[in-house]
Amino acid sequence: MIGQWNIRTLFQKGMLAQVNKQFSRYGLSVLGLSEVRWTGAGQLTSPCGTLLLYSGKETEHSGGVGILLSKTIRDSLLEWEPISHRIIRARIQTKYKKLTILQCYAPTEDKDLTVKEAFTAN
Repeated sequence: MIGQWNIRTLFQKGMLAQVNKQFSRYGLSVLGLSEVRWTGAGQLTSPCGTLLLYSGKETEHSGGVGILLSKTIRDSLLEWEPISHRIIRARIQTKYKKLTILQCYAPTEDKDLTVKEAFTAN
């Protein structure tokens, strides 16, 4: 099962553990995350075995996206790419086909026009 959640921040002690708890509770395999608020890009395997792929701004703890994969799906990950602090891509081998997952965090309507145009240019 696949889900999406605007978590508002992972840049707070214990938040990843809370996300993992809900991830497990709902029986999800893949969870797209918005407003991760971590800097840079990378991956982190949690103690419970999930894999978090994330992409954020270089120095500012705002915005950011991520994809959380269950232990089973984690082993099927072929590749992933942090495109920007608003877009991340992961490619997974399923039983029948390769699946591409995109997690996007689009600017809201109240954002400046240049921010919205920069997002659509990606």
